[in-house]
Amino acid sequence: APVPEQLHVQYGADASRQAAVSWAAAEAVRRPRLRLGTSSDGLGEVLDAEERVYTEALTGQTVYTYHVPIGRLQPDTPYTYEVFHRGASPVKGGFRTGPSGRSKPFRFTSFGDQSVPAAVGQGLGPSSPNAGFIVPALDATDPLFHLMNGDLCYANLSDDPVATWSSFFNTNMPSAAFRPWMPAAGNHENEVGNGPDGYMSYQTRFTL
Repeated sequence: APVPEQLHVQYGADASRQAAVSWAAAEAVRRPRLRLGTSSDGLGEVLDAEERVYTEALTGQTVYTYHVPIGRLQPDTPYTYEVFHRGASPVKGGFRTGPSGRSKPFRFTSFGDQSVPAAVGQGLGPSSPNAGFIVPALDATDPLFHLMNGDLCYANLSDDPVATWSSFFNTNMPSAAFRPWMPAAGNHENEVGNGPDGYMSYQTRFTL
């Protein structure tokens, strides 16, 4: 089976008690699940994943994503997890929930227009090595979470949107699998033919 890839975390409506873990696979998989725990209790809880699928309008490729919303978490607590499905080795990640109310200060990072680190397809969309360099620079500040202020990867300008999204998520995965990267949709997330409003690709990949 294909390995889980493009792993990333988001907070829910209550960042102190809710999160979601999302990932993708190169094809449909069987029994996609997540094991969750803390350093004290281990990976004891197993949760089933929801599959979301869409067909890219430009290329006809089918995209398979998997999502696990998580509730009833404890505030300001580090969690570890691993995602897995039948026939593939698990992939690990982690996150910390937000503090309750204004009980504790925290740091976050924020920027938009990241793009991807190398040209994809015919290179029609923008790319820059800086799109990759910023990931370890972000992690060096140890933020609780990161805000992505729209125009994430410019897949709507690419001749291969699926590969552009893959490059974006796999570039960010060393950080986004271990702290929430919270997205906002920009005009470059609007892709012609992908859903009635053009945001099906974005909506398939994130759980908020």
